[in-house]
Amino acid sequence: MKRVQLLVMLLGVLSVSQASATVFINEIDYDNPSTDNAEWVELAGHAGLSLNGYELVFYNGAVTTADDYLTVDLADANFTFSNEVNGWGFFVMGIVDPAFGTTADFLPDGWTQNMIQNGAPDAVQLRLKSPVTNIHLVEYEGDTSLAGDQQTTLDDNNDHLKTSLFLTGAGDNFSDFTLAVTAHSGTPGATNAGQTLAAVPEASSVLLVGMVAAAASALALRQRFMADRVQSP
Repeated sequence: MKRVQLLVMLLGVLSVSQASATVFINEIDYDNPSTDNAEWVELAGHAGLSLNGYELVFYNGAVTTADDYLTVDLADANFTFSNEVNGWGFFVMGIVDPAFGTTADFLPDGWTQNMIQNGAPDAVQLRLKSPVTNIHLVEYEGDTSLAGDQQTTLDDNNDHLKTSLFLTGAGDNFSDFTLAVTAHSGTPGATNAGQTLAAVPEASSVLLVGMVAAAASALALRQRFMADRVQSP
């Protein structure tokens, strides 16, 4: 019974870690000059957070009721955020134009050109897979029939290379920032123009890691104790 309780405690700690960690859509490049052959989405998240429990859903909003036309299971990326700035990391999915001087972290199967729609309006949603939970939804070039956290009439302007729709401002949550577009200011894999990500409290991370380690150690000790009892005459 105690073994089961320890395992539940460990799983509970991991669940708290997933629920309390922050991740959000930080930048989208959905429209390129000429052919849309270098479209991508960037997420920002707390270092140590795995994306295995999340998915990105893309919607066509230029209809009476918005329809999802693409869902990407981020478990396929097998990606965990590293500490790149103030306890935050970045994840880029799709195809990044070589002009940016960087590459994407993950290219989903079948991702080619014209993958992200720009039919005005459209949307991209980040959500947990189980239970299905909306993290937030970004609507661009107008308001769709979906309930979005941020709606914008902004257009990432396909006349300019290295241009994207991005969050700007200071904070540690999606709602702290404002969507903006500035020509030639795309920054895949890095903080955006005019963006400051608040430092993730190190004490919280240390405490969380310690709790997980303690629970794992207790479970291992219990398993060894039970094994010794079985082997004793």
